[in-house]
Amino acid sequence: MQSIEEMYEMYLNKVFLFLLSKTNNEHLAEELTQETFFQAVQCIDLFQHFPVFGLPIHIIFA
Repeated sequence: MQSIEEMYEMYLNKVFLFLLSKTNNEHLAEELTQETFFQAVQCIDLFQHFPVFGLPIHIIFA
């Protein structure tokens, strides 16, 4: 499994751009991006037990 830092670096821009497209508000998209990664870290064990291969990770996190 990827480290949290690797996931953050790899998906930060995708998550942010996805949320920006949904909110049309840069500040809100930044806050939601932070919250998305915070929640992902809180639930990291779920990703280990239920692989989500093939799904866009920014959709999963959002």
